[in-house]
Amino acid sequence: MRAERASFFGVLGLVGVLLGLRVVLLGTWWWPVVLVMAVVFVVSALVRRVRPVVAPLAAVAALALLVIWIFLPATTVVGVPTGATWAAFGDQLSLAIAVVAEEQAPLAPPDALVMFIALGFGLVALVVDDLLSRPIPGVAVGCGILYTGGLAAASLIVGVTPDPLAVAVTAAGWLGVIIGRGGVPTPARAALAAGIGAIAVVVALLTPSLAAPGLEPTVTSWGRPPAEVFGRGINPMLRLGENLRRGESVEVARSITTADDPPYLKVATLIDVDGETWRQVGDGAGLPAEEPLADIGPDIATSTEEIRVEIGDLDTTMLPVPYRFDELRGLAGAWARHPIGGTVRSRGDTTRELTYAASYVEIAPDAEQMRGRSTSMTPGVFGRYTDLPDGTPGEIGEVAREQTAGLTNSYDRVVALQDWLRGNFSYSESAPVAEGYDGNGLDVVARFLTEEQSGYCVHFASGLAAMARSLNIPARIAVGYAPGRPAGRTSDGEQVYSTRSDMLHAWTEVWFDGVGWVAFDATPGVGSPTEFDEPRSELGATAPDVSVPEVPTAAPTDGPDTARPDPDQTAESGTDNESAWGIGLVSTVFLVLLGLAPGLLRQVRRSVRWRRTRVEPWWRELTDTATDLGISIPPHATARAQAEALAPAAGPEVREVVALVERERYAASPPGLDEHHRGTARRVARRLSTSTSWRRRIIARVFPRSLWS
Repeated sequence: MRAERASFFGVLGLVGVLLGLRVVLLGTWWWPVVLVMAVVFVVSALVRRVRPVVAPLAAVAALALLVIWIFLPATTVVGVPTGATWAAFGDQLSLAIAVVAEEQAPLAPPDALVMFIALGFGLVALVVDDLLSRPIPGVAVGCGILYTGGLAAASLIVGVTPDPLAVAVTAAGWLGVIIGRGGVPTPARAALAAGIGAIAVVVALLTPSLAAPGLEPTVTSWGRPPAEVFGRGINPMLRLGENLRRGESVEVARSITTADDPPYLKVATLIDVDGETWRQVGDGAGLPAEEPLADIGPDIATSTEEIRVEIGDLDTTMLPVPYRFDELRGLAGAWARHPIGGTVRSRGDTTRELTYAASYVEIAPDAEQMRGRSTSMTPGVFGRYTDLPDGTPGEIGEVAREQTAGLTNSYDRVVALQDWLRGNFSYSESAPVAEGYDGNGLDVVARFLTEEQSGYCVHFASGLAAMARSLNIPARIAVGYAPGRPAGRTSDGEQVYSTRSDMLHAWTEVWFDGVGWVAFDATPGVGSPTEFDEPRSELGATAPDVSVPEVPTAAPTDGPDTARPDPDQTAESGTDNESAWGIGLVSTVFLVLLGLAPGLLRQVRRSVRWRRTRVEPWWRELTDTATDLGISIPPHATARAQAEALAPAAGPEVREVVALVERERYAASPPGLDEHHRGTARRVARRLSTSTSWRRRIIARVFPRSLWS
């Protein structure tokens, strides 16, 4: 009895630890995990009543089948696992490992990761239940260490204090384990348990700040970028997707500019690609130093703009700056301009609370000038910006050639690819993780271009750069922040723009002789596409007949009424409906199991007792039946006194049963029992039930009080 109660609270404590993972994993993913743990506990408890030895094996079997039925149902035949089940299991394991290795919390977990969380917590629940069902010293202390460590580890991952609900549930579970293992909750034992529980709560709450005080204040709330947003020597492309999924955004900078539109603020340039990812270049890296202002030919129209930037909640060694800036004024600390890409870095200072001003150049060539520009460079430099590694999927080049068929110059080709991506693909931060194609390697790019057609800026920038290179056009990737949004005006009437953490972005830069590196943004809904104006005719003159190639599209439309729906919206609508049904179904099943569990446990106990060949189990069944029905009996009285209290409801035969109990307890030889005696005891039990109202009988079946007394 005490063992069952302790096991229940032991699993409840694990539910609290699971809820603690909500600071790491976003969404309602934890419902199926709770369901799995509940089923493991119920199956183990029921089987232990009949065959204690096989209870763990039965629980393992139930765990395996339930995980397969919930997460891999399509691979079974009438619920029976097949060879496809094990193949799918391996695929899901690979995806879960990739997400854990490559992603940064908090994140929305794919089903593969949830499946292995359910499997892991189910196994831990099985072990905890089995240990607490045995008289093993120190198990309660071990549970406390497990619970505290679990809560602290989850919180340390993202540097926040544990979820209050998780702490409360875990503490309640641990208190239940301590009291359940100790027997009757005397005041002294209850005080000791409460003290230990309070210490556990304090330890769980303080562990993150004590173990990692440096986490404050840069990561104490969701959406705030981690210290060193892109890090020293860490690939920005790998970190960009992680930061985009950090939840609620915060403002990282404010800027005021004289330009009509705010500029992109760049922090890093990625040139080399090895098939797995695009990487930054070191200082020089075998390339000549760039001079962005000197790359512009004399026939290209330009304008000089001013900008003032105030950095806020951003802590990185890479300074967000507009491309083609002249000089930085008012910048504190030791900062240096990188020779490649026009970016600014520091080896010892960070951007937090910095303010600077700068002048920068905007170019304004017309489309005809761009069509006449070559994309040639010196041989060594040209190869560096056009190389693709061995093993690059051929689909990338095939798609690029298909979308630019008939075009005769690099400018029109890049514009066509940019517009194709912006017009026919959709933006999504969740689809790449959920579908297993997150990242920016060339295999991922090929899948993105030919199958998925949904992703975030990493995929669009990588896709455009790889396709341009496949056409022998020099291209690279820039990482930084998309143009800020209007955020009011100064007292002098100047427009203020706000840049937020969720505006982290990647775009593509393409080289044109006499113009320099030109930014092209293929991500739908971000910034504006690069497309220079066609040359205008002089007043009174006839415009020249300029052949402008029509940008090919994946599927022509008949008009504005037949516009292609946003795939993300359609997918999200279906996903929301499926999620609602799924959550409702899981919640219903869980609640039903939770409601039926006490009655099922009581029924198993009742069946086992009536099969026994001794009177003592029959007598305990009679007293428990009275307790379930709310019939008052003195708990510490003798069996005869209890029988007299039951006699008005149970009839005179209860005295025959108690006589057998006394003889079995105190006589030199036990009474000879047969089916007649068992039948007498069962008639007494039936009379007890029929002596109360039908409402009491239903309550006694569904929620038997004897399980908790």
